[in-house]
Amino acid sequence: MTPRPASTLVLLRTAGGRMETLMIKRQAALFGAGWWVFPGGSLDPADHRPENRELVAGTAPEEDVPWIAAALRETAEEVGLYVTQPGLSPPRREADDVYGWLRRSGARLDGERVALLSNWVTPVGVRKRFDTRFYAAEWVGAGEPRPDAAEVAEAEWVAPAVMLGRERAAYPLIQPTFETLELLARFDSPQAVMEFARGREVAPVHPPLEWTPPVLRGAAEGRA
Repeated sequence: MTPRPASTLVLLRTAGGRMETLMIKRQAALFGAGWWVFPGGSLDPADHRPENRELVAGTAPEEDVPWIAAALRETAEEVGLYVTQPGLSPPRREADDVYGWLRRSGARLDGERVALLSNWVTPVGVRKRFDTRFYAAEWVGAGEPRPDAAEVAEAEWVAPAVMLGRERAAYPLIQPTFETLELLARFDSPQAVMEFARGREVAPVHPPLEWTPPVLRGAAEGRA
C-alpha cells in the first residue's frame, strides 16, 4: 500500500521565558483517537490546485508547495491559527474554506516562515500508511488556539520537556511525535530550531514496524 502524503506543523513560540510547542489531542471518533500530536493531516486535492498554490508565499520548489500548504491549512482548520502574510486571521472560524478566506482577505499562507524538520514514512505492514513531512514554524501572532471540536479534543502550548515527562497512558505519543519532542527539547528558542532545520538535509525516516502505533515508546523506555 502506497503511503498517503501528509503534513504536520510543529508550531513554536516563546512564553514565560521558555520555548513551547502547540500540541493537540485527537478526538475519539478519529483515526489515532486520544493521541497527542502536532496539528496536521493528509494532503487534499485543493492543496494541488494551481489557483491555490498562488496563495502560498515563498520560494519553495514547486513540488513542495502542496505539502507546505497542507501543513498550514490543516493548522488553520484544526486550531484556528493562520500563519499568513500579512499576519491576519478570520474574525470567526472559517475552517471549511481556508483557501476561500485567503482569497477574500488578500492574505497568503506564509510558506517563507516554515522549514522542513523531518520526514516520517509508516512502514509496510501497517493498515494506514503515511508519508508525513514535519515542518517547523515560529508563531508570532497574538491569537490563541480555537480547536475544531470535530477533530480536536484539547489543544495546549507546552514545553517539549514537559510533554516528554508526562505519564504516557494519559498522554500517548506515537513514535514520530515522541522523537520530534526529543529533538525540540535540545533547543531553547524557536529561532534555534529554525536555524537547525534550515541548515540540515532531511532524509525519510522508516521506523521499524514494532515502533508504530499503538506502541508507546516512552512507556516502554520507562519515561512514563
